[in-house]
Amino acid sequence: MNPGNAKNFAYRKENNILLERYKAIYFPVPKVASSSLKVVFSDALGLTPPDPQNPTSQPHKRDFPFAERDRVAADYADYFKFAVVRNPFSRILSCYRNKVANHRVNNPSFVNGIHKGFQRYGDTFKHDMPFDDFLRAIASIPDKEADNHFKSQFTFVSDSQGRLLIDYAAKFERLADEVAYIFDKIGLVGVTLPHLLNSGKSPEYRESYSEEGRKLMYKRYAKDFELFNYAF
Repeated sequence: MNPGNAKNFAYRKENNILLERYKAIYFPVPKVASSSLKVVFSDALGLTPPDPQNPTSQPHKRDFPFAERDRVAADYADYFKFAVVRNPFSRILSCYRNKVANHRVNNPSFVNGIHKGFQRYGDTFKHDMPFDDFLRAIASIPDKEADNHFKSQFTFVSDSQGRLLIDYAAKFERLADEVAYIFDKIGLVGVTLPHLLNSGKSPEYRESYSEEGRKLMYKRYAKDFELFNYAF
């Protein structure tokens, strides 16, 4: 599969985790169980957590080894390459609820109730903005300028030419079973996923979307819907 023109998204070679001893590469996708999986793989690799007193904290700040993105296909052909993906409707609703619709008090990651990563967009995002306004905002921001939390999922699992790199796209909606399959596949035994996020069950999102919102989503995330076989 080829997700198309790679010029439409920002290329980040470091966005994968090389699991050398398991002959596997994990491609994290934000808002899709990446925090929990990073904790597991950090432990498996013997990495020291930023806060030893709280080993599940700040998983995104750990110094993971990675594979050069454009060398993955050639240098790691026999490695099991995987990601976990999520229905875009569910993922974006989760992003909205977590980044702009929840007031975070005394949290350094938030400024005036908005996730600080969204501050670069000026007044585009506002705390507790209506969901349709949020969808219009992200629909106006292309992947090459998008925050990782609402960037298209295919951009995290493709090389700089837009070629899909993963062998397996696990579904968040079946997270417990999918994770068990992946761990068995790579030989990671005796491990369970912390904070299973309600065992991978997506929140009921359909009632949150207007007709306009559905159309915006299908246009904005068309490649994700097609590649990963999702629908409303």
